[in-house]
Amino acid sequence: MTQPPHAVYVYGVIAATAAEIPPVDGVDAAPVRALTHSGLAALVSPVSKTELRAKDVRAHWRVLEHAFEHATVLPVRFGTLMESDDEVRARLLEPNEERISELLQAMSGLIQLNVKGRYAETSLLRGILREHPTLARLRERAERSGTMADQIALGQHVEREIERRRARDTEVVLLALDGVAVSMREEQVRHPDAFNVAFLVARDRMDDVGERVGTVRAQLEDSIEISYVGPVPPFSFAEAELAAGERAWA
Repeated sequence: MTQPPHAVYVYGVIAATAAEIPPVDGVDAAPVRALTHSGLAALVSPVSKTELRAKDVRAHWRVLEHAFEHATVLPVRFGTLMESDDEVRARLLEPNEERISELLQAMSGLIQLNVKGRYAETSLLRGILREHPTLARLRERAERSGTMADQIALGQHVEREIERRRARDTEVVLLALDGVAVSMREEQVRHPDAFNVAFLVARDRMDDVGERVGTVRAQLEDSIEISYVGPVPPFSFAEAELAAGERAWA
């Protein structure tokens, strides 16, 4: 895909009153600046190349996290670029001014924390077989017979039980954080991950979240390794579906 020289790469949007954030380099080590329109400012940098690489993903997140240290920021999808400053104003900021302003106000003072769980597969299987003697017997039969049919049947039963456990373990996390988080969102996971839940939390309640996560860890530690990620910008809750009609690398 051919891009115009010196197109404008867009990272996110902040309030114009917060536009004087410290300098930071973005994609392709280009300096990031704040492009203002009315009460908003888009974080942008010049870009001329036609392909993005892994290091550019890191640069995208680095800019947003840097801005997040100094202001409320709404992220724009990775790979978003426009032809000029005028296009950023005309297609992103101006038509979405009211909505973006409302989101910035709603997200003020809030952070995202992710609680992730990953199954210890040996402990997981041992627990399933202990709770379900019929599966333990099916496993013994499959080991004795060695037939594909028995192996498939065992795998299907175990997979269904893992799904039930995943739902149960996720509920433990949701209940533990209920009343502390402003909002919660379950992210999709694949085995051996147990859950990945994003929590929208007031900055001054981080310690409360840490205590609740400690309770979850103590409750589930036998079969699940729990990690606690954050604070980060509220990507899962304010990811900019801004109807800007932007072109993007994908």
